[in-house]
Parts: sequence; structure tokens; C-alpha cells
Amino acid sequence: MDLIDIKTKNWLFISLMLRFYGISKLPILSITLEFYHHDLIDFYTKPESIKYILNRYQYPFMLLNKAIYLSVQAD
Repeated sequence: MDLIDIKTKNWLFISLMLRFYGISKLPILSITLEFYHHDLIDFYTKPESIKYILNRYQYPFMLLNKAIYLSVQAD
């Protein structure tokens, strides 16, 4: 299995991808949100962590982000 690392500022892309594949089906290994004024925040594969991101970091707030990193496990 390969690892795909995605770095994007496009939260809409991420949210659409999550909605298309579903939170449990997309094999996300980690999500890192990099803020201009914060340290890196790491979240790992637990679905509740991904739901936490979707619930807490909605689109307007994501505009403050410098980048979003995804590590996705590809079959």
C-alpha cells in the first residue's frame, strides 16, 4: 500500500472528498492543520477525530489556515 500525502489550502476540496467517500471509508491516516498563529495540530485515523475537525473547523474558519495536510492510505 502506498501513502499519499496531500497538502492543500482548499478546504472545500477536502470536505467534498470526505462527503463523497464518507468519513469511515476514506483511509485517512492523519490530518494536520497548520495555522499562521498556532502550532501544528495532528489528528489520526480515529473517525471521531475527523468528525471533530469537520464540526469545529468549518469553512469560514478554515480560511485562517495556511495549509491542510492529509496522509491517505491508498490500496
